[in-house]
Amino acid sequence: MSGPIKCSILGAGLSLQAFHYPFIATYPDLFTLHSVLERSATASKSSARDFTGLEGLKVVNTLEEVTGDDEVELVVISTPNLSHFEYAKKCLSAGKHVLIEKPLTPTYAEAIELIDLAKEKNLILAPFQNRRWDADFLAAKGLLKEEKLGQLLEFVSRFDRFRPQAVPNTWKEAPGQLNDAIYNLGSHLIDQALVLFGKPEKVGGWCYNLRAPEGLDDSFLLHLYYPRSHPLSKPYPLLVTLQASIINPGSKQLRYQIKGNKGLYTKYGLDVQEATLRKVDWNTGLPEDVTPVGKDGWGVEADGAEGELELVKEDGSWETVK
Repeated sequence: MSGPIKCSILGAGLSLQAFHYPFIATYPDLFTLHSVLERSATASKSSARDFTGLEGLKVVNTLEEVTGDDEVELVVISTPNLSHFEYAKKCLSAGKHVLIEKPLTPTYAEAIELIDLAKEKNLILAPFQNRRWDADFLAAKGLLKEEKLGQLLEFVSRFDRFRPQAVPNTWKEAPGQLNDAIYNLGSHLIDQALVLFGKPEKVGGWCYNLRAPEGLDDSFLLHLYYPRSHPLSKPYPLLVTLQASIINPGSKQLRYQIKGNKGLYTKYGLDVQEATLRKVDWNTGLPEDVTPVGKDGWGVEADGAEGELELVKEDGSWETVK
């Protein structure tokens, strides 16, 4: 490769607009958006071209136009979950590096087949685990590294919503398509737990439906059990709870609750990066209240949104730290 990596994005929806193009545009020395697969696009109408403002953007209607293009080096797959394996296999077979929106694939066997193929072709295959760079996750990671809470007892990580009504006409709400919450938000929560604690000793859980349509589990609860020998909890057993509920009332939604033998960390609300990027129209420019990606102040929460750390002092009293 020479010069910026030429990227093709499969899909022209939210993933293009809020998760991929902003970062490609931010680092032009490293990446350039070469093309977008947008099946409904025509020569005169393209939502990808309208959003990016790139008049020379190549917009195609078929995957074959991407895999057969020698200029494309990296393919970003942001299509429905059931297409991930097929599309990734075709792209890897064509010699393209592949980045896939979570989940990598719906099944373990498919993931292993893609990993083996990428190794055989000497190509990069990676899931897009962007939540590893959320400010709240990095704060929790830092607390554990610094052992601020002492030895851990319990770790709770949640991604909750209050959406009593299903969203119509979207593949993410279609039953029977492996779009369940465990594949969606669960991919982030599980990945974060594995980054922090490694593989658990035992796993228990429940996937369930709180609203129509039937056949789509929009909520889940997972318990990951770690032994007393785990370095972050020794000599205590460690329970990690991961949960997402689509109907969770309340103006404040719990994100983290981390308990140790020397303190408690509590955080409400979600990282602000996604919400910020959803406000940006890259064709017309950044709103005045949006800090450019990668600049000082990017992703910084408003005052009052930070987590609260409660530490026990030597005399047994408690100290609260924002």
